[in-house]
Amino acid sequence: MSEKGSETLDKIKTWLILLLMVIGILGYGIAVYVTIGDKGPPAWNYGAISDVPGESPFSTEPVK
Repeated sequence: MSEKGSETLDKIKTWLILLLMVIGILGYGIAVYVTIGDKGPPAWNYGAISDVPGESPFSTEPVK
């Protein structure tokens, strides 16, 4: 085989390996998305509780 033919075969092998890697990564991502999915926002709603300690109803002891 000539050198030019050998170089062309090497380039084809390189691109084939690269494409197989990309297809594998995309396939894995699609498989994970299908099995786990996107469930959207959670269904629970606890309301808004202030984060600032002085404003939270749970920050101080109730007056007796």
